[in-house]
Amino acid sequence: MNPSVTPHTSSPLPPLLGSVDTEEGIHCESISKSFGPEHAVSGLSLTATPGEITALLGPSGCGKTTTLRLIAGLETPDAGSIQIEGRTVADDRNFVAPEKRRVGIVFQDYALFPHLDVRGNIAYALPEDGQQGRLDRLLGLVGLTSIAERMPHELSGGQQQRVALARALASNPQAILLDEPFSSLDASLREQMRSEVRQILKDAGVTTVFVTHDQEEAMSIADRIAVMRDGRVVQSGPPEEVYGSPVDRWTAEFLGEADVLPGIALGEEVECELGPINAATSFCGPAQVVIRPESIDLSPLENVCTGFKEATVLDRTFFGHDQLVEVELDSGLRLRSRRLGYPVWNRGDRVGVRVDGPVTVLPAE
Repeated sequence: MNPSVTPHTSSPLPPLLGSVDTEEGIHCESISKSFGPEHAVSGLSLTATPGEITALLGPSGCGKTTTLRLIAGLETPDAGSIQIEGRTVADDRNFVAPEKRRVGIVFQDYALFPHLDVRGNIAYALPEDGQQGRLDRLLGLVGLTSIAERMPHELSGGQQQRVALARALASNPQAILLDEPFSSLDASLREQMRSEVRQILKDAGVTTVFVTHDQEEAMSIADRIAVMRDGRVVQSGPPEEVYGSPVDRWTAEFLGEADVLPGIALGEEVECELGPINAATSFCGPAQVVIRPESIDLSPLENVCTGFKEATVLDRTFFGHDQLVEVELDSGLRLRSRRLGYPVWNRGDRVGVRVDGPVTVLPAE
C-alpha cells in the first residue's frame, strides 16, 4: 500500500461547491419505513443544519442506514416527508428519484470503478462543461493531485476513501451522505482519516449526514449528533451536549462509560452515597445520578480531607495519556475514575474518592 497523502486544506474549494444554496439543509419529518413486519424507521424526525456535519449514531439495527437511504432516495418512506434545501423530495404525494436529488453518496466499500484511474473515477461524476478546472480543484481538495493517474488497486484505503469523497462532491451536490465511512480502514488510519475527511467536508461547505455506530468517531467529526434507538432519534444536539446532558440512562451509557447511583434530588443539589453534589434540577424526589469517570477524583488516602469517601483500587487500565481506575468504596459501591496517566494507581491501593466535575441527574425510573 502507498502511504497516505495529506489533503491540501489551506483554503476552501472555489465556487465549484461554495456556490451551492445552503439555506435549508435536510429536514425529515415523522418518516417511517417497514420491511414486512420489521419497523426499521418509526416516526423519525431529523434536521441537518446547512453546512454542518450531522452524525446518525446508534447500535446495529436501530435504523441508521435505512434513514440514510431514505434521504438518498434509495428507499421510499411509508409515511412522513423529506426536504433537501427547501425542496420536498418525498412525501405522500411526491417522490424525487435519487439522481435528481443533488445528493452525493459515499458507500461503505467506496464502490470505485476498478478500470478507471483516480482522475477517471472523479471525472465520471463531473458535468461536461468546465470539467478540467473542476477536476483539478477536487484533486487538490482531497490531496490526490500527485497520484491522479493511479488505479484503485494501487491506492491505500485512505486514498480510496478520498477518491470516493471527491467523486461524491464532483456533481456540486446539496448534501453528502456517508455510510460507515471508516469501518473498512485499519485502526491506525481511522483517526487520521477522521480529521482529514472532516476538514475536506468543512472546506467544501456542504451539508453532510454520516452513519456510524462508533461513539468516538461521532464525537470527533460531527457538529451535531442524532442518537438513534429503535428507529427514532432519542436525542439530538452538539456532541458536548448529548454527552454531558443525556436525556435518559440508556443514552448516557451508550455514549460512554457512566456509573449510575440512586439519589434524591433537592432542587439545587442531589444527595447520593457520595454525599451532597451541587446539581440544579427541575424536579425534587427520587433520582438517578449519572457520573462520568472523568468527574471522579482520586487522592492518596493520607492526603484526603472532608468530602472524600474511602475506597480500594480494584483494577486499572492504562492508555498512556490517561488511565481508567476501578475502585470500590467500603460500602461495596464500585465506581470508575478516568485520570491522567500519572500517578500510577495499583490494585489494593487505599484512596479517597469524591465528585469533582459535572453530573447528570435524571428522574428515577
